[in-house]
Parts: sequence; structure tokens; C-alpha cells
Amino acid sequence: MDNILEVLAIWVSKNFDWNTALLIVLLVLILVWLYKSPDIYRNRVHDDRTADAAQQLQIDSYYRDANGQYIKENLDWWNEFLIDPEKKAHEMSGDEDAPIDQEHINLLNKRMAFIMEFSSARTVKLLSIYMQKTYAGDIDSDGTLVCISYIVASLRADYTGEKALPMDLLQIKFKDYGENEKKYKKISRTIKKETGIDDHLNYRRLK
Repeated sequence: MDNILEVLAIWVSKNFDWNTALLIVLLVLILVWLYKSPDIYRNRVHDDRTADAAQQLQIDSYYRDANGQYIKENLDWWNEFLIDPEKKAHEMSGDEDAPIDQEHINLLNKRMAFIMEFSSARTVKLLSIYMQKTYAGDIDSDGTLVCISYIVASLRADYTGEKALPMDLLQIKFKDYGENEKKYKKISRTIKKETGIDDHLNYRRLK
């Protein structure tokens, strides 16, 4: 920058007139703007991010303070779904041959409403994939386990900030994980493809 200004000064001393002076002033202003604009942009981005982060913290604090017990209750429920899926399946559908009544439907609706109201877009996406497969009858018990492991891992990330791998959650619970690992990973690849998230619950792309 200093070298450019020095060259301009020498040129002006040899070729001075008012038009040239005006041109030089404009050139200097443009050069200064170009020199400073990266800093201005960085500061603006920093301010925007700081404001967004502060707003998000304020929102998170509101939800946690006002709905802490409700959030804990639902987190526990989804976690128990992974730990004891048969119990939760019975809780939602009743006896094996009995028709599903409104009470069981309301229970599931309540758990889904929690995710839609309080959880991240990622968790909502995972729930939507699971429910669409359920509605279409395109999911078996293994598929349910993998889908629920993703939902639980995503909820954990939403409310604790800690990301656990969904497959790690399955390994904690199921001693026969090794026997079914290939099947679980195949289902996991399908989920990642349909949602656009990776193993660490980050979006590679939003689908």
C-alpha cells in the first residue's frame, strides 16, 4: 500500500493538474476501501454471528427454564425407546392383537410434538424419515432400532451439546451387535443418504 502511494506521489509531481488531482483522490479512496473492506466484512460477519449466538442462547435458556421438566421427561422417553424397544412398542400399541386406540395414538403424537416443537431441524428430519417408513410399512425391527438410535443421538446433541455416534448407542445396548453390524450399517447408510447428515450428525447437505 505504501509503495503504491509513493509511486502515485511521484507521478503526480510530474503530471499535476486539477483533473489529475481529482482522479488521484478517487483512486486513493478506492484503494483505501479495497484495503479496509476485508476487515469491515470480517467485523460484520463477527457481529452477525455474535448476535445470532446471543439470540440462540437466549432462546435455549428460555426453553430450558420454562420447559425443563417437560424436556427431561421426553428425552428419557426416547432414550428408553432405545434401551427397551419392546416395552415402548407395547406402550404405544397395546397388546399384540389389540387394535390401536386413541389413547395410544395420543401418546405417540405427544412424543412427536415434543420433537417438532423443541428440537433441531436435524432431529425433525430424522423423525420424519422414521415415521414415513413406519407409515409405509417399509421398516423392520432392525430398521426401527437404527432410526431410534439416530433420533436419540440427535436429541442428546440438541440438549447436551455432546454428539454420540448412533452406532455406539446400539453397541452399548445390544450384545449381539457384532452379528448384526453389517445390517445396521446398511440401514445407517440409507438414513444418511435420505437425510444428508454424516456419522457425526453434521449436515453434508440439506435435503
